[in-house]
Amino acid sequence: MTELEFPEIIDAPRADVAVAAPAALDLRKVDLTDVALAKFGDWRKETADTKAELDKLALDLSTQARIDEAVSLRHRKINAPLALARKASAGLKSKLTSVSKSVGAELEAIESAWADVATAITPQIDAAQKKIDDAKEAARQAENARLANLRINVDGIMSRWVDRCMAADITAERIGNGIAALHELPMPQEVADVAAYWTQAKAEALSSMTSLQHEAAARAEAARLEAQRIENERVAAEQKAEAERLAEQQRLLAEQAAELQRKAEAIAAQERAAADEKVRLAQVAQFEKDMAAGSAVVPAEAARITGGWSDDYIPPASTVDELQPQTEAEMVAADGPEVDLPPAKRVIAIELEPADPIALPPVEEPATLNLGAINAWLGFTVNAAFLTVLCIEPAGRNKSAVLFRESQRAQIKAALIKHIEGLQ
Repeated sequence: MTELEFPEIIDAPRADVAVAAPAALDLRKVDLTDVALAKFGDWRKETADTKAELDKLALDLSTQARIDEAVSLRHRKINAPLALARKASAGLKSKLTSVSKSVGAELEAIESAWADVATAITPQIDAAQKKIDDAKEAARQAENARLANLRINVDGIMSRWVDRCMAADITAERIGNGIAALHELPMPQEVADVAAYWTQAKAEALSSMTSLQHEAAARAEAARLEAQRIENERVAAEQKAEAERLAEQQRLLAEQAAELQRKAEAIAAQERAAADEKVRLAQVAQFEKDMAAGSAVVPAEAARITGGWSDDYIPPASTVDELQPQTEAEMVAADGPEVDLPPAKRVIAIELEPADPIALPPVEEPATLNLGAINAWLGFTVNAAFLTVLCIEPAGRNKSAVLFRESQRAQIKAALIKHIEGLQ
């Protein structure tokens, strides 16, 4: 037992708790433990009465408001007295260290008693609150599932737009039309609850479609360049083949010209030989005539022809002069009788059989002149239809390009001049 002056701990009076008036104390000698525990009042009766009161209650916990009323009741009947006891315990412990153990044990007993009181309604409150919480969680999960399905629907809409742009035969122009159409596509009302997701998914789809458009354009350009390369190789091969064909024709023409030249030279040689033979035969005839007339001396050439003397014999000058014809009659006689010689044609036919000319294939000029080159040459623009009106027909085509031959330039020029001169 300790004697001291115990300061009064003032608590707010409680209307619902009857507090017994403490007995008169001799402040000079007091039992601090008893004094301290007395501060808690008759809590045993209070907890018993409250539990009995709450056991009789039929709580309506069907709504959140009813649950909140039950929680308020629990606070007034249980939590508030318990809070006062804890407050009193804290005050006593700070002032009465010597009785703190007793005070703590008393508080534990009080808490246990009030916990037992709380079993009257706390399980019902907790069960009702759990039911409502479970219902809220189920509703939340259902809403999340609904929104997830809406987002799946949005993904399906956008994926169809992107999938169309991944077709093997799609062109950059068609993808561009799709991008413009998707820009203008309004949001369906049924996905309005995920409007933000719609906007984000639409932006991502447009970005993917733009990338696919660039890829399609790159593929088309690569295909165009490859086709142009193949066409260039084809044209080059054709031009090479044509050049080789023309070169072969030139070679054949040169060979034919050489053959014709050789034949012409052979014919000329035959003609010269025939003329020489005619002269020789005339000389032989003259020699024979002179011999028949008893001439003592004959021309050296006639003797050479007949084998009478060698080529180095030279008759005297006087003899030569005597043999020259003096009168017209002598000159005619000197020519001797006419000798029928074989025609030159027969000689040629016998000595040289003419060969047939080599038949060369016709040279076909390729069509390589397009409208762009024609317009650059003219200095103004014409089209294929206008040239057709002028009776200038195309010589070929390269895909959609109309082609003419280089030799048609003069025809085009003349037709244009005639057309302009005919204007009124």
